[in-house]
Amino acid sequence: TPIDKIFRAPGAAWLLFGFGVTFAPFFEEMIFRGFLLPAACTACDWVAEQAYSKPVRPLGENGHPQWSLTAMGVASVLTSVVFALMHAEQTSHAVGPFLLLICVSLVLCWARLSNRSLAASVLVHASYNFMLFVLMLLGTGGFRHLDNM
Repeated sequence: TPIDKIFRAPGAAWLLFGFGVTFAPFFEEMIFRGFLLPAACTACDWVAEQAYSKPVRPLGENGHPQWSLTAMGVASVLTSVVFALMHAEQTSHAVGPFLLLICVSLVLCWARLSNRSLAASVLVHASYNFMLFVLMLLGTGGFRHLDNM
């Protein structure tokens, strides 16, 4: 895969470890679960209101929007497909990793929506990436034997 070429450079694995556990989860969650997911939820509810002449959903406590379960489900799937597509180049467009990334993204959407906190999805995302890098670290003898992967 294209990411294998990056790991061949000395020290790149450690740099990717640090980036993959800190900056990447933060910025990806800001974009996907902080902006795209709420916007898609709102858009889905707006389309349903317009198409079926439904009343506008009232704001909840503290002015937070109250999305329908349908809107949250549709928005989660759409966001997850876009999230997986963004990572497709890293995995050489393989179907297995694509489906895994959709599932991971659905869990991140659930964390964001159920807790109404972007911090929750950032923490889950960072923990997931940390687990992947630790397994890679252990499986390659401290990133010394990346050819074993």
